[in-house]
Amino acid sequence: MKLTSSAFKHNEEIPELHTCEGYNTSPPLEVHDVSKNAASLVLIMDDPDIPDFVKQKLGIQVYDHWTVFNIDPRIKVFKEGISPDQRRI
Repeated sequence: MKLTSSAFKHNEEIPELHTCEGYNTSPPLEVHDVSKNAASLVLIMDDPDIPDFVKQKLGIQVYDHWTVFNIDPRIKVFKEGISPDQRRI
């Protein structure tokens, strides 16, 4: 399975538009090559680059910004600003 976005490339920073410094909207996403045996999908947006003082203060190494589960595996495109849990077939 592969997840891509037209808003940024692999290992690039997410554009400010899609952060709390911008409009905090979800980026456009596309899902490719989902196994035909998949019953559902989950999307977890981890942020391992949180500042060290936040890691120490909260006692965490990674911050989860977004967790969406039970996504229908037939969904291939998530438009900008739309959460996968808002998308319907």
